[in-house]
Amino acid sequence: MTDSPTPTRSFPDTLLILAAIAVIVAIAVAFITPGKFAEVSTVEGSRQVSIVLESFEQAGEAQGIPLFAAGGNLGLLNLPFEGLVAGDKFGSTIGLAAFLLIIGGAFGVLMRSGAIDRTLTAFVLRYQNSAAILIPGLFVIFSLGGAIFGMGEETIPFVLLITPIFARLGLNPITGILVTFVATQIGFATSWMNPFSVVVAQGVAGLPPLSGSALRGAMWAVFTALGAAASLRYALSACAAMDAAQARSAIATAEKEHGARRGWLWSCMGQSPLAQALEHLVRLAGLSATAPIGTTP
Repeated sequence: MTDSPTPTRSFPDTLLILAAIAVIVAIAVAFITPGKFAEVSTVEGSRQVSIVLESFEQAGEAQGIPLFAAGGNLGLLNLPFEGLVAGDKFGSTIGLAAFLLIIGGAFGVLMRSGAIDRTLTAFVLRYQNSAAILIPGLFVIFSLGGAIFGMGEETIPFVLLITPIFARLGLNPITGILVTFVATQIGFATSWMNPFSVVVAQGVAGLPPLSGSALRGAMWAVFTALGAAASLRYALSACAAMDAAQARSAIATAEKEHGARRGWLWSCMGQSPLAQALEHLVRLAGLSATAPIGTTP
């Protein structure tokens, strides 16, 4: 007789949570007295306002909302439709929802097809011997992902993919975090078209979609360049901080993995200078392990 598996608890679906909130609010309005506050403009000529708490005025008696309502009035079961068509033509909810569906769908297709994985893998393999191109290049790629698609937790699989490769190349594993997750957060914060932090917020604020894109694009370029330079500097400084024993161990590991390249056709054509240089580094590392001594002072 086998024990039955213990059931696991899962978090409720997002739509179920929204439906529960709608029901709670529909019940609450039947007991809460409606009213309004006076609004005072905080900046002349703008839509920024503050609420005067002492100005509350009662507006009728508390009453519940019906299940259905006609003429654009609110009803419990037609709340989704009224919510989608709320707003003007520049910031309506249905337009934002369509934009999110298009962006999210395009990113989902790219992820499922494996195109992003193959592109990153090919880029790493192509420039694995050139940290000056590899690290800034990956930083720019992931920063673009954060700026265009709003990448965040989606970088976790890429961290697991890139960090072991960086460790094989002798780079600090933290560098893998910098060029993936940190890069997406910089792109997210300075994005000119992020559907979550820019387009939705501009729709709520009543601003034209993608307004201020030139300034945001310039900010993205500046902060991405600074982040890429800082990541490259950190990676190189981490390598420079190795003591002699660690350096010899890293050279021995590199020789074990890449020493065979010196016998390949590509090396015979003179196209593998790093593999050739590694041979001399191995000899130098072996000589440095023994202190020079003599029979006389």
